[in-house]
Amino acid sequence: MLKYLTVWCMLLLPLGVLAQQGTIKGIVRNPDKQPLEFATIALKGTTTGTQTNAKGEFTLQVPAATELELIIRYLGYKELLEKARVGAGQTIVLELTLLPDPKQLGTVQVHGKRESDTRDQASTTKLDPRDIKYLPSAYGDFNKILITLPGVSSNNELSSTYSVRGGNYDENLVYVNGIEIYRPFLISNAQQEGLSFVNPDLVENIEFSSGGWQPKFGDKLSSVLSINYKRPAAFAASVSGGLTGGSVHLENATPNKRISYLLGVRHKNGQYMLQGLQTDGDYRPRFSDAQALVTIDLSKGAEPTGKTTLGILGSYASNDYLVIPESRVTTFGTRQVPLRLYVEFDGREKMDYNTYQAGINLKHQFSANYTSELILSGVESREREFRDLEAAYRICEIDNTGNFEECQMVLGVGSEFNHARNTLLARILTAESRNTWQIDSRNQLQFGAKAGWERIEDNLEEYGFTDSADYVTPAYFLNSGVDLNTIRFNGYLQHTINLDSLKTLTYGVRSSYWDLNDEWLLSPRFSSFYKLTVNAHI
Repeated sequence: MLKYLTVWCMLLLPLGVLAQQGTIKGIVRNPDKQPLEFATIALKGTTTGTQTNAKGEFTLQVPAATELELIIRYLGYKELLEKARVGAGQTIVLELTLLPDPKQLGTVQVHGKRESDTRDQASTTKLDPRDIKYLPSAYGDFNKILITLPGVSSNNELSSTYSVRGGNYDENLVYVNGIEIYRPFLISNAQQEGLSFVNPDLVENIEFSSGGWQPKFGDKLSSVLSINYKRPAAFAASVSGGLTGGSVHLENATPNKRISYLLGVRHKNGQYMLQGLQTDGDYRPRFSDAQALVTIDLSKGAEPTGKTTLGILGSYASNDYLVIPESRVTTFGTRQVPLRLYVEFDGREKMDYNTYQAGINLKHQFSANYTSELILSGVESREREFRDLEAAYRICEIDNTGNFEECQMVLGVGSEFNHARNTLLARILTAESRNTWQIDSRNQLQFGAKAGWERIEDNLEEYGFTDSADYVTPAYFLNSGVDLNTIRFNGYLQHTINLDSLKTLTYGVRSSYWDLNDEWLLSPRFSSFYKLTVNAHI
């Protein structure tokens, strides 16, 4: 009997609890009688609460009491306190109106362009120089980011050179703050240049275009790498080092922020990286560079405005590549007939490339819509490639029963000799004007002209021969000299139209003249960009 009584009490207990509760129903609106979805309704002093649905309606179970206080909240509206009386088993209906909070911001529509948006240049990719910290590379070189992009490749992990869409290594344009940067001229096989010009510690942002670029860029055919250096506002410095070299960078600005400077020095030693090559020898590749940028605000007045600025860029790069090979052993053939090539070397190969470059960029903003730049730059490159290498080789059939070190039969012997005395001295001076006119919010006009003087003294002297089976055969012979003293002229005009927020059209023309061949070239360029939108419903 007691057992059945206990069961009945347990069944009737919820009914007793429900009999001590009441129900509050209601709707929450704004002053325009529009329902507010996801408004919160809570019983003050407790954890009891709920939210409104899409119609602004809610239902809340509350304990029966003489007086209750509800708190109603919604983002952007004043908090509302509502008192109510609910008896046991009673249901009441409330109509609540929330007033906007003047301290809260109203709805704002922002129309703009993200820094990472490339809608004005159809083939341009913006890059972050800090990404190099996350990419494995021999020297921590920034150009390793480039070879991860479509169409860009490099055949040597120890070099900073890269090829775009199968083009030559010297067909890539590089600009720093609008100043064109030159690489060594004699380097052709992407092995002797270990540092790229880009110093990630100094860079603010980078844009890379792998073709189809705008008329304002130069006449090379593969790619454009446009770099903007930082303009520091306070002191900062960094130091890094390791077995392969290190780097130091400093940046600072004067208290009135009118003058700022950047300084970066790097040194890399590839000696330890080359110890595992098949050719044993003494490898001494050393690469160093130093870069500095000083920015001066020439604007009138007590406070700097950036209306007139002068940027002074200086750089020095030294690539010293010395190799003294000793021997090489290579095994090839089949398992049944294994063969081995023994090579002994005598001589050395020394290549050094030293490049000095300086430039100034005077920029003035005549109005809010018109800006003009005057760029003067000069470069001197001294390059030398000396090579005297003799290689004596022997091809043997080796034992395939286990003693792979013993030569069983000599199949051939011979020697090869290579000699080179290549020198180059290049001096280039340029003057350029760049102008930007923002006609209105949709139209931008850019135009400019450039004149350059080039003096190049190039002397090539190379020959080689092979000696096999007592026959000496000349392999190649080259003896030439070039002394160029020429002038180049370039000009461009382009118009960019933002048809709407998703479509951009750029067209223009670039013209060039070189007095060496007395020829004018005209290059019309056109590109359009359309950004697709995707509507997603969750």
